[in-house]
Amino acid sequence: MAVLGDQLVAPESGWRRYDDTHVGLKFTGTWTTPSPSNTVYYGGSIRVTSRAVDNNYVTFSFFGTKLRIISDFYSDRHSDNSITIDGVTEMYSAFRAVGSPSLQQSIVYEKTGLPLAFHTVTIATGHNRINFTLDAIDIDETGYLYGHALTSPETGWRRFDDTHDAFAYLGANWIAYTGANQGIYNNSHHYTSQGKGDTEIRFKFYGTKFRLISSIGPAFANDISVVINGVTEKFNPRMPTTADERQKVTYEKTNLPLGIHEVNLISGTNGDWRLDIDAVDIDDNGYLVARVGQQLTTPEPEWKRYDTDNYALYLGTDWKTVTNSTGRVFEGGSVRYSNVTGNYIKFSFTGDKLRLIAEYGSAYDTNVEVSIDGVIKYIDLTTSSSSNQYQPQRIAFEQLGLTDGVHEVIVKKVSGTGNFHIDAIDINVTGRMVRLIGTQLTTPDEGWRRYDDSVSSIKYVGKFTNGVGAGAYNGYSNYTSTIGDKIVFEFEGTKLRLIGARYTNRSDLIEVYVDGKLHGTHSQLGTELAQVLLVDIVGLPKARHQIEIVNKSSGSTTTFMALDAIDIDLDGRLFHLDEVTSITELEVGKRIRCNYVALTSGVAGEFKNIGKQTSDLISTTSVPSVLNGDFYFIVADEYNKKKILIADRPIQAAVTWDALNSNGLVFGVQKDLGEKNYMFVARLLSGGYSAADKDNEWDQYIVNSTLNGNIIAGDDRVWNWSAGYSSTSTTNVISANRIRRGSTGAAAYGVITSATVSGYRPLVELETLPMFKSFVKHDGAYKRLDTGTLEWNTISATLPSEDTFINDGMDDFSVLDRKNEVFIQTMTANGSLGLGKLFKERIDLKKYFEITNLSVK
Repeated sequence: MAVLGDQLVAPESGWRRYDDTHVGLKFTGTWTTPSPSNTVYYGGSIRVTSRAVDNNYVTFSFFGTKLRIISDFYSDRHSDNSITIDGVTEMYSAFRAVGSPSLQQSIVYEKTGLPLAFHTVTIATGHNRINFTLDAIDIDETGYLYGHALTSPETGWRRFDDTHDAFAYLGANWIAYTGANQGIYNNSHHYTSQGKGDTEIRFKFYGTKFRLISSIGPAFANDISVVINGVTEKFNPRMPTTADERQKVTYEKTNLPLGIHEVNLISGTNGDWRLDIDAVDIDDNGYLVARVGQQLTTPEPEWKRYDTDNYALYLGTDWKTVTNSTGRVFEGGSVRYSNVTGNYIKFSFTGDKLRLIAEYGSAYDTNVEVSIDGVIKYIDLTTSSSSNQYQPQRIAFEQLGLTDGVHEVIVKKVSGTGNFHIDAIDINVTGRMVRLIGTQLTTPDEGWRRYDDSVSSIKYVGKFTNGVGAGAYNGYSNYTSTIGDKIVFEFEGTKLRLIGARYTNRSDLIEVYVDGKLHGTHSQLGTELAQVLLVDIVGLPKARHQIEIVNKSSGSTTTFMALDAIDIDLDGRLFHLDEVTSITELEVGKRIRCNYVALTSGVAGEFKNIGKQTSDLISTTSVPSVLNGDFYFIVADEYNKKKILIADRPIQAAVTWDALNSNGLVFGVQKDLGEKNYMFVARLLSGGYSAADKDNEWDQYIVNSTLNGNIIAGDDRVWNWSAGYSSTSTTNVISANRIRRGSTGAAAYGVITSATVSGYRPLVELETLPMFKSFVKHDGAYKRLDTGTLEWNTISATLPSEDTFINDGMDDFSVLDRKNEVFIQTMTANGSLGLGKLFKERIDLKKYFEITNLSVK
């Protein structure tokens, strides 16, 4: 531990240093600061006065129990300096004998054992030498300089004015004063005066430190209480000044643990001015924590916000909607409200804290019931403000310290004639909202992926119509009014959600089968609401599952069943019932996914990733001219060991016959789709040289084929001919013209020039190339070599089937090719024979190569 006279270039543990340049040190008289800065002094500077007269002094106040004066010892320094602490004067010396070297940053004075309180200090220069210096002062690490003006926050701090919504002013007759040229921060401060006691200010902040900026003067209370996290301290703004002084540091607390701290400032019991606040300074990366009643347009750090409309059930009758207007802004642009007693909002969440965000207004209820897991509290949504009838996005309710688990919340109107609503829900950032069946779900939740009802992966069995739906996802939904009709699809994943609409004519009984077993039933009957979560299935094994949705309505007037969208795992995949992923599985009526990328309008693109899901399916309502999308190839025919694959839709718009022909895509060009055992030749379908010519591929496959009984001939749900025209390879009777088909009907026929843009729908001839596949028979079993581990794996004890040869057989034996090997064996002497020596060494020749030459020297 350092003692008086020691050099101390940095404060010791338990101490805190303030440089001579700090605003809390007030220098009176004539003082200088040597220039340039010098590193021998703390902070590079020191204050010096050379006049040994009584009006050269420095004053400051601090809160703490101990004090050190840091300066230099030198032969020119006074030995009779005076220091007065709380009216008690002592002398100290900074003199060092002539001829001794100077000693900078040294303890020239120390006082410990002071009571923990506010102390006023005056240091006056001595008279018996040449000059006096002050480099810095050290006080308690938990103390602070007090009473100095701070008109803007220091580096590392940020300031909040007294008008900030986070400050709650409790008690009667608070005075909110505003006025220019009064020296107060932002021309405003709050205070209470004599006869208006029992007042306090409450707020919370996130950070590690806090300063109160307020006024000092002779009439202020000397016993103001500061309660931080339940621990009380006092401070004294009563100072013997000739007038009130503004923007002073009257309290400071540092070294708090990083986190949220609750602060209460409680008025004093004596003095004309009981409590005053001008501003608060906290960490520059901290923030004031919002309080109940405060406007909060965005969630605070550690919180996240959800729109109530998307996550809550609105139960009861006569719910109304109000949208954004001047001065009234709602989460998501609108809010639902009700004035019907008994109506309630219900939602669930996982987390440990909750805030309800609502609009305050004169027409709202004073007594709204909030139940969390059955524990009931009440909130008041009214405001008496005459200047602003509506106060949107206020924190109406806050509950902290919940167990970290699932909580059910009900907000209910229990009495009165006023309105009630909840605009938004804030929970902890690590929590999540729990989706309730019946809530509106306009976009998929995080971790989910949405497919529209129009995607060709979904198979509609029965008399379905694709029609406009009010509020429907992408504007349309598929519906039927026939009992027994069903929707079938397959998906790979672990979870499934069905999105649809409620309405007064909807089916009250719909069965959902998963992999052939009844999973449950649901109803679409109810008050009108679009994009409702109807079914939520989780926890399935990660595999391919078949889903069947069957209309079983029990009523005669409520028979409509509709599907708007399907949500599955984000990394999942929706499958058509007839979809396969391997070329070996293709047969007439089956389909396989493929990707198509066209980077330039009017220029044909490229195919890739057959059998894989690469992107979303290409739109059939607005076919793009520049795209990266997926589509299906459907097997339409098989002959001469070739399969005919036709795209299930036009895959690119606005491309001419000439442009396709320039790339060989009209009459046939080989394409590489990444499958080396197959050859793919892409071309256009033939289309008939006239409307009477039916001997063409379009009529054969698109118009007339049932694909061996798998589809209805000409079904637009299969071939999507209504998506737009499709060019064909056929030249019209007029040689300059070409034929295009589709758009207005399956058999529709049109004539264009070769330079006219149209849609591109490819046909691919798929041919299996000769394959030479092998196994190695060893020890009575058929084996293949794992080229990664170079280990032999047994495939079968009997002769494998043709499919096994095709799928698992080895087609490359190069790994077994014998390689030239050169090795050198070092010999060691092992005795002698005559004049020569005998060398003996064991050489392992058990290799994958033959020994063709052995040289011994």
